[in-house]
Amino acid sequence: MPIEIEQRFFEINYYNYEDLKGELNMKITEIGQVRSEFKEPTSPTKMRNSKSVIEIKTEFIDGLKKIEDYKYLQVIFYFHKSTGYELVKKWHIGPKRGLFSSRSPRRPSPLGVTTVKLLKREGNKLYVAGLDAIDGTPVVDIKAYSELLDQPLRLEKDQARTRLNELIINNNQEGLLLKAAEFHGYYCPYLALGVLAAANAVKLMLEKPIDQEKVLAIVETKNCFSDGIQYVSGATFGNNKLIYKDKDQITVTFASQENSNLNRRYHLKKI
Repeated sequence: MPIEIEQRFFEINYYNYEDLKGELNMKITEIGQVRSEFKEPTSPTKMRNSKSVIEIKTEFIDGLKKIEDYKYLQVIFYFHKSTGYELVKKWHIGPKRGLFSSRSPRRPSPLGVTTVKLLKREGNKLYVAGLDAIDGTPVVDIKAYSELLDQPLRLEKDQARTRLNELIINNNQEGLLLKAAEFHGYYCPYLALGVLAAANAVKLMLEKPIDQEKVLAIVETKNCFSDGIQYVSGATFGNNKLIYKDKDQITVTFASQENSNLNRRYHLKKI
């Protein structure tokens, strides 16, 4: 059955919150349930160190297509045994603080979010590790975990790479070419070809949960094409990810050390 949640909302103007305008009824659909050894809430650490199964309802099985391509998933679930909440209280340690700065399951909208490791899939069953939800917990959504989007600390650490990946994801070829020209020293056609080849390969790899630092680029020319490859892919001589083979042809091969199915070879033919 759908889980019905009532939520009040406010309209906002530039100066203040207006009075309550009305009610918005929101429906959250249960797509499956958790099967766990834990029948009642216990230590979150103990639960995260365990394995459990998410059983997806028959009508949602098609939504699991290619989910095995992902090592980690984000599971959104409903705290069905949660009752009431306090906006400010003293938690386990430290001073009093607000509910929204806590991990308490007792919330106005009792939803939990946990990143889990996908161990395997069998039909409508997902075998996972790290899910801190008890047996019978309704699951309301599952999302593929994205290293690019879901790691804020990594985003801060790797801002340059993140900005570059955003240009690639958004197909901003002009932005890529301008940045590559700054790296190379000037713009030229072979630089552009290297940029386009690397952007295509990186975009394909960003769609999969792989570590970009484990991707090698093997170039077979030492002209401007190679600089386009270096700038966009991040594979350079300095980090030992760029390999040069003197074959005097405009060719590059991208090889993932994690998933050989993502390997790509680009060759420019003269016509």
